[in-house]
Amino acid sequence: MTARFASRSRAPLASALRSLLVTAAVVGLSLSLSGCVVVWGILNADGSGMFELTYSPPPDATTESVAAQFNSPHVHVQSVTFNQEHKAVVRASFDDITQISTAPWLGSIAITRTREGSEEVLRIVLNHAKRQTPEEEKDRDGPRISITLPGRIVEANKQAEITSNRVVWRYTRQEFDSESPRELVVRYAISRWWKRP
Repeated sequence: MTARFASRSRAPLASALRSLLVTAAVVGLSLSLSGCVVVWGILNADGSGMFELTYSPPPDATTESVAAQFNSPHVHVQSVTFNQEHKAVVRASFDDITQISTAPWLGSIAITRTREGSEEVLRIVLNHAKRQTPEEEKDRDGPRISITLPGRIVEANKQAEITSNRVVWRYTRQEFDSESPRELVVRYAISRWWKRP
């Protein structure tokens, strides 16, 4: 009886702590994305893949604190390093790209994959907070997001750069800050020998 009561009492606490972590991460994501965040990733045909993300963490960030913000049941951090500008470089793998929002730092990102005949559509929604860009930052580089897909790209939105199966989206800080949510969409051909499990 006591054990059951203790188990129930921890559940709301765990949920509250997770909500607090996600809220803090969303704030951090919004602030980080407003700066020069660089992301490149590889998506496999089964939805798994990897990414490398470079961003400006809090001044007191450590390898452990950064890794904690990206680890989850579906996202597994492989390495965290800091470059000469004290930017964190996170390399991680995922088993399902639609589940990367289970990582606290990525909690405000929603991703879907939709099969349409012989093509698939990858949709990424960035639910960052809009902000007023300081005048001196308006033309500076904002986020750059690059993905290598498991098939030839047919089209992508936002005047993305397309090279065979690789797509790149680029923003200035003012451009990115001025709209939320920000939606990135790419359509690509599915290899004829691959079938969704």
